[in-house]
Amino acid sequence: MATNQKVTIVPAESGAVVRAYANSPEHGYVHLQTVSIAVINGWVQESKRSHLLKGTVEVLQKFIADKSELPGNIVICECYEDEIPAQFKSALNLKDLTLEEAIQPFLKRAGKDGPVLMKDGKRILRFTDYDPSGKVADTFKPHDPAQE
Repeated sequence: MATNQKVTIVPAESGAVVRAYANSPEHGYVHLQTVSIAVINGWVQESKRSHLLKGTVEVLQKFIADKSELPGNIVICECYEDEIPAQFKSALNLKDLTLEEAIQPFLKRAGKDGPVLMKDGKRILRFTDYDPSGKVADTFKPHDPAQE
């Protein structure tokens, strides 16, 4: 999906675009989303991708200003559990959680509630990232075929 498309800013139910963290109100995030429709094996399917763009509330407000969309795309970045890139380790919130607890939302599964996908005994983690250039490609990791 690495096409340069519009990334939508999703406001909270209250209408707020920048959402502050309750335990650290000077920091917050903006919920970004892309929606695409494609024909896959004869079926028209909708695909949504989301990403939380984090920072200080002040800087996020300046960055977003009065925009409802941003250029670029949301890319998928998969990795094996023992090869987590540095830029995604910060998403794991290791201050309050163990590594095992922290990676749970990022484990790639076969379907919504299916088994965790693995390759040679290593679990696959799936992160998203915002790419303002629209030029970064998705990174997928293969998994053992018996898990499909």
